[in-house]
Amino acid sequence: MVKLRDQAAKVKHRQPSKRVHHATTQRKKSRTARAAENGGSAVSDEDSNQDVTDDPEETELSSVDEDEETLRTKVLRQMLEDTGGEDLLNSGQINQAADHGVIEEVYCQNFMCHSKLRIKLGPLINFIIGHNGSGKSAVLTALTLCLGAKASVTNRGGSLKHFIKEGTDACMVSVKIKNRGEGAFQHDLYGDTITVERHFKRAGGSGFKLRNEDGRIISTKKADLEDMLDFLGLQLDNPMNVLSQDMARQFLNNSSPHDKYKFFLKGTQLEQLDRDYRTMNEYVDQIEIQLENRYRDIAHLRKRLQDAENKKKQADQAETITDKIKEYDRMHAWAQVKEQEDELAKAIEEVATLEEKLAQREQDAREKSERFDQANTSFESAKDLKTQFETDLQPAEEEKSRVKDEFDTNKKKLLEMQSTQRNIKSDLKAAQNRVKQAEESVRKEQDRIQQASGPAQAQKFEELREAEEEVEQRKRDEEGQGDKRALEDSRNEILAKKTAEESAIETATAKASEDKSTAERALQELRNEQRPRTRAYHESLQRLLQAIQRERGFREKPIGPLGYHVKLKNPDWSSVIESVFGGVLNAFVVTNAHDQGIMRKLTNNVGYHGDIYIGNPRPLDVTNNKADTKYDTLLDVLEIDHDIIRNLFIINQSAEKTVLIQARNEASDFISKRPRNVVIALAMDMNRRGAGHRFSYTANGSRMDPVAAWRGLARMQTNVEAQIAAQQSNIADAERRMKSDTQKLQRLNQELAEVNRSINSFNHRGRELRVARQEAEANVERIKQELDEFTIDAGTLDAHKSALEEATGDVQLAERSFEDSVNEKDVLNEQQRLLKAELDKAQAVVTEFRTKIDKIDEAIRKKQALRATALSEKNQAMDKVQDTKEDKVKAEEQRDVLDARVKEWIREAENVCERREIEPGMTPEKIEKKIQALEKQRHDRERQLGGTREQIVQQWVAANEAWDVARKEHNSLKGVAKLLKDTYINRIKAWRKFRHHIMVRAKIMFSLLLDQRKFKGRLLADHQTRSLDISVRTCLTT
Repeated sequence: MVKLRDQAAKVKHRQPSKRVHHATTQRKKSRTARAAENGGSAVSDEDSNQDVTDDPEETELSSVDEDEETLRTKVLRQMLEDTGGEDLLNSGQINQAADHGVIEEVYCQNFMCHSKLRIKLGPLINFIIGHNGSGKSAVLTALTLCLGAKASVTNRGGSLKHFIKEGTDACMVSVKIKNRGEGAFQHDLYGDTITVERHFKRAGGSGFKLRNEDGRIISTKKADLEDMLDFLGLQLDNPMNVLSQDMARQFLNNSSPHDKYKFFLKGTQLEQLDRDYRTMNEYVDQIEIQLENRYRDIAHLRKRLQDAENKKKQADQAETITDKIKEYDRMHAWAQVKEQEDELAKAIEEVATLEEKLAQREQDAREKSERFDQANTSFESAKDLKTQFETDLQPAEEEKSRVKDEFDTNKKKLLEMQSTQRNIKSDLKAAQNRVKQAEESVRKEQDRIQQASGPAQAQKFEELREAEEEVEQRKRDEEGQGDKRALEDSRNEILAKKTAEESAIETATAKASEDKSTAERALQELRNEQRPRTRAYHESLQRLLQAIQRERGFREKPIGPLGYHVKLKNPDWSSVIESVFGGVLNAFVVTNAHDQGIMRKLTNNVGYHGDIYIGNPRPLDVTNNKADTKYDTLLDVLEIDHDIIRNLFIINQSAEKTVLIQARNEASDFISKRPRNVVIALAMDMNRRGAGHRFSYTANGSRMDPVAAWRGLARMQTNVEAQIAAQQSNIADAERRMKSDTQKLQRLNQELAEVNRSINSFNHRGRELRVARQEAEANVERIKQELDEFTIDAGTLDAHKSALEEATGDVQLAERSFEDSVNEKDVLNEQQRLLKAELDKAQAVVTEFRTKIDKIDEAIRKKQALRATALSEKNQAMDKVQDTKEDKVKAEEQRDVLDARVKEWIREAENVCERREIEPGMTPEKIEKKIQALEKQRHDRERQLGGTREQIVQQWVAANEAWDVARKEHNSLKGVAKLLKDTYINRIKAWRKFRHHIMVRAKIMFSLLLDQRKFKGRLLADHQTRSLDISVRTCLTT
């Protein structure tokens, strides 16, 4: 059976002891608080016996103590008065339960061998009984551990994890404590009940929880638990409160007098006070050692203070140099202001000069701009006039070439005709001679036959004559059919026309097919949205761009190709503008000749064909030169990324003076009126997709030039949908042209077929007539054979007649040929005369145009030189204007900066002192040198003193403060030490007196309790040797 003695529910005759303990506790807290208020800490003596022996006040303390017998009498009398003279142990008085500090319940979970164990306790003495293992020791152990004791105190285990039930990983013990009445602990937080929980795990670690009566956690700190236990007087590590059987048995059997004395001190809590007083005495000794050290430090600080005072006096004597430096500093401030004011005046004068200079240069720039406009207009007019002459020269040269070819051909025919006439004359003369010879031979042979033949033969001769006449008639019929050369000429003309048309149609068809293929590829790429922009340019562009990226020698990176950086706002004009720009969009632009040389090398290396311009990135102002019209200009429909490209288009393409008008007639009427600042008008060709017209005016009036459609990919950026629509239109236009060319070729084939049919019909009729003529000739031959039957010599006559006919035919043929040649020669001579006149006229026209072109070329060269000079002068003038503007802006900025600086410096100088007149010749530099000389003097003086006056004063102040602080701290620490020492002496006196009273009371109670049990005994205590022994005997013992 374990007996639990509740400290809060002691018997009434034990209450005075509790009050003594409570007062002691309160005194201990007051001691600690007062020590903290005095800047120290609660300390105690470590060896009280030795200190008491050595204490000079020990004699006084001993003299005050009463002897033991007198004290025993007083204590006994007081106890009898409290009990009313009744027996102390058997008085029968009813115990009263306390309002606070009473343990109401102990609860265990997974603790030792118990899963759940709950024990409720009464307000007074409680007895817990039960068999072994029923939980008696578990309740006491749980109570001890829950209220903060260590595991080793219980003698049940070395660590908390030994108390966790097997098979579980965590444990919890809980204790409920009554907390009512006026002495309740923080009743406003905890209420009427305080629940203390302790949780610990097998893995390690434990924690506390303090809950109020509602179960809400108020704190988890062990310090708050200790404060609560200290307040309520619950001391579980005090063996007089919790004493197990094992500890009691061990103490009674094995304790020595010294152990009993320690048990006495611990049970009465004198041991804790003893430790506190030992610590307090140790602190007092340490403070006294510190006081000795600080006294030596104070002497050293006093010496340092005296040295600082001496240096301070010497520094005060050198203060006159500082006053001079301050005076020069003031003068230096206003000298700087005056210097800046002079600079400001110069800046104001510079701005005025630049304004006058700017006005002059602007006037000069306007004059040179007007001269350039005049030179440019004259140059453009000369170019247009040359173009007109070249345009007019081309048909004149063609006409001359045609006439010359005809003249040469006719001349060749005349020469051939003269040779032919000579041959014809020779043939005619020979034929005439043969006719004469043949006639003579026939006549002679006929005479001979006439004499030899009869009437039958004469009849055959008549038939022969008729047959020969029929042959002649058939020949005349055959000749009367006509000449098929007209048909053949017509066929040849058609064939030549077809051949020429086929070549043109083939070229046009190939061009249309190529345009269609190009448009289809472009359309496909646009639809796929994967076309790289470089596809619109030469294949070497990508290599050129990479080379530009790698090149590090450029002063400024080139820009190009120009089409990369131009976006067309109106896609309808894409083809016309692409054609007008031509190779310009393939060009690059740089800002200097050095970069131009590098670009030429790069383009040659990669094989890229494109011009390289030098431009100025400063934007040109075309406000006064732009076309004054409601129509868009070329510059308006272009969105250009860089000003340098814009400047090139203005200078080289007159982009600000080129207007865009869709209708051709409207553009022609517009340009004929010569509107201001307009030199070119572009119009669309409504009959040819993508083509257009270029209208301009020359000295002879306006002129129109065709603009071919652009068949390549778009180099300028445009809207993708618009490009798709344009390519679709190009495909449709190419298909229409291919269809038209095919129809034209079909018409020529039909005409050729008609002529061939006529020629075939003519040949068929010719064959019929030739057969009839051949049949008549065969009849003549038959009759001649019959005549040969009449006479053997008939063949001779026929031979003569044949020779005559042949000779006669030759004469006739020669005569006709000669007559034809004469006629033809006359025709050729007339044609030659006419062609010579026409050739001379054409040559004169060509010569006139060439003379004009030569003259206009010379004029163009001069005008181009004048234009280039005027442009250079204009650009230089514009650059000078811009440079002057920039200089003026910089001068104004400098003036504003100086003005602001002067105002600021005046304010700063006024903060230093009022304005002072600066002596002539005194500049900030000279004043600075004087200041430096004085500062050198002061520096030398400070070096001798070891620092500046401010530093010396600071050292003096710091030394004085250090000495004063050390002195005050020493006095304060000395007072604290005296207070602690006095407190220690007083308290050690009270502690010894208290120990004596408790010991007397313990002896009396020991004797009374033994007497009740018929025993006699004494407590033998020796405070010097710190021993306590017990002497017990029965009453029968003598």
